[in-house]
Amino acid sequence: MRQCTAFPAFLRISNRGQGFINENPRRKRWPENVLGCRVRRVAVRAEEIERAFKTMYSELSTIQDPTLVREILEELLTEHPLVSGSEGDMDLSGNVEEGLAFSRDFARRCNQLLGTPEEFFLSHFHWEAHQPPGNSPEIEQLVKQMIAGRSYLIKEYGKSKQTYMLFKQLSDQGFSGLCVSRTKPTILESKYGFGKVESKWLTDIYLTENNLINPTNVAQINIIVKDFMKHNDRGAILLEGIEYLIYYNGNDSIIKLLFSLNENVMVSDSMLIVPVDPKSIDPKTLYLLEKDLEVIDFT
Repeated sequence: MRQCTAFPAFLRISNRGQGFINENPRRKRWPENVLGCRVRRVAVRAEEIERAFKTMYSELSTIQDPTLVREILEELLTEHPLVSGSEGDMDLSGNVEEGLAFSRDFARRCNQLLGTPEEFFLSHFHWEAHQPPGNSPEIEQLVKQMIAGRSYLIKEYGKSKQTYMLFKQLSDQGFSGLCVSRTKPTILESKYGFGKVESKWLTDIYLTENNLINPTNVAQINIIVKDFMKHNDRGAILLEGIEYLIYYNGNDSIIKLLFSLNENVMVSDSMLIVPVDPKSIDPKTLYLLEKDLEVIDFT
């Protein structure tokens, strides 16, 4: 599977645009449509996507190297066989879903390779600038359906923004929060306002701060999370950065860590929340995690 890293924030909704919980197949199935909610989608026509993409592509070619922009376009056309065209003239043949996926992949690739800012694409792809998930009734409904004693694998493209907002709502509802993340705690606090949440920073830099966890120290992560569950009757634990941990430790050790934490969660009143970008880990690892944890799908 092609490996991807940091994506623009607006790419948090995938081409399917659904947000739902998949129960563990080994457990009893919940009633169909138990959540009754999906992440809101903005109505857009294929012709509108084609026009917006053409305008965006023309402007992008004037501010970036047009040869590089063309190479990115041509590469993506090979990955999206349902889309045809050249030099920004996209032909979707009425396929809106494929048009949304293609536009997001193009924005993601340009952000990665050319450093094109998210705001540039938002100015052209207005349908992506929808209401932040933290204020959406869909996220609130998902939180209401989450159950203590369960671990949740949250599939989400990009920088886990919806996951952070979901975690914040759990904290606001009285859960004691522990956030272990690749993002510096002060940045998360300024961005999401977690308040009394205990935060740990996954980083390999050497500082004297006591809230740092080296990514190679899997045992420390295990101890911190289990100790938090032991001393908090109603805890919400967010473990963000699984891809980062896998890079340093390999798949097996991180899968074992999550399996062990999940077993401890099941005999507690806490929740474990693990966001993952499905494009950033191999299919076998993703399958094993989906099999053992509940799945909230934002892809």
